[in-house]
Amino acid sequence: MFGEQKKKLGPSTRIHLEGSTGMFERYSALIRDAADDMPNIAFFAWNNWLGDLLKEHLQYGCPSMWRNAFYKLAEHYLIRFIRSVGDKQKVESVGEKVRAAFGEVFDENPWIEKSTRKFLKKKLEAMPEYIGYNDNALDFEMANQMAEMLPIPDEMSPIEQVMFLSRAFWIKENLDIGDKVDSTILVNAHNVGGRHIVIPQGILKAPFFDRDWPLETHYAGIGYVIGHEFTHTYDGWEDRGLPAGNPGNDTDEFKERHQCLIDEFGNIVHHSEFYNITVKGDGMRQRRESICDNNGLRTSFRAYRKERLRLFGKNPPKWPGLQKYTNDQLFFISLAQGWCGRISDVKRRSDDWQAQPHPPASVRLNEVMKNFEDFAAAFKCPRDSPMNPPIRCRVWRRIKKH
Repeated sequence: MFGEQKKKLGPSTRIHLEGSTGMFERYSALIRDAADDMPNIAFFAWNNWLGDLLKEHLQYGCPSMWRNAFYKLAEHYLIRFIRSVGDKQKVESVGEKVRAAFGEVFDENPWIEKSTRKFLKKKLEAMPEYIGYNDNALDFEMANQMAEMLPIPDEMSPIEQVMFLSRAFWIKENLDIGDKVDSTILVNAHNVGGRHIVIPQGILKAPFFDRDWPLETHYAGIGYVIGHEFTHTYDGWEDRGLPAGNPGNDTDEFKERHQCLIDEFGNIVHHSEFYNITVKGDGMRQRRESICDNNGLRTSFRAYRKERLRLFGKNPPKWPGLQKYTNDQLFFISLAQGWCGRISDVKRRSDDWQAQPHPPASVRLNEVMKNFEDFAAAFKCPRDSPMNPPIRCRVWRRIKKH
């Protein structure tokens, strides 16, 4: 339908050469201008006037193809010209140190039976982590091919072209036509069925990561996310592929520890002044995310402490202008900053909170901090205060009472 309007890039064409009129040049310019909002570039302006024009083309399956091509093109530009390739290597290093810290945690839990511990550690060591992007995203020729797949009606401006594609993707998804395409430019770290974790390029930016930020931010930001995703492999003891013949004693122990978090989050109450309603948490629905938050913090902090000692010994550098804070305090402040946000009362309605597997950000943050004794030690929280309770929920080590 747009075949006659396609243009090809010559073999000598490069992205920023003046005079290039190829598709890649036209799209990369728009991508560059919208780089700060990259995760949303393909989805803005869903309800624009171009929607009606697209409906007649859905039967050809074009939107699915366009979406894939546009994402691949955006990935190429984002990675090659906006984000440093070195970011991937740095995050991979953080990920491996968090993985090692998680393995040490298994050894410190005598309630885990020896055969189970061996299996869990082997599974952790073998689990792939896909961080940032596939190497073929840097392939210029492939990017050229993706550009040639995109429709460019000559009468449309560049912004109208992306709006056109955006509307196509939205119609395709909402009519459930074809497969949905994931992309490394989206902000959505996840664990795929306990087999591997994915940390896409879109999340490797503020507030989770910046290669020039201090060590504390790397482990409190993306390190915490990686620890959280690793833990999803073990967030359900009986349904995550334990070896056949497991006696079950450690399964019962896991459930007991798990129940502590279920009860804790199930008893959280939030009052909305706007709606004048009281909302109670759903500890059972949010149990897996609670486990992963709990252990994500512990493993990332452990990995941070070891790396700090390796790099700086016992005298780590202070942050300019923030010398009154210790490095441990700055770790927790960095973590809190990453989950800082604005939320309306509409989002706090009971049907929203109780239907989500994740508790609200403020609840997630406060609960995971109060269950971590190193937080109380860093800020010298008084005994039996809200952030230094007498009993803490912790799955991977003994529940202690001070």
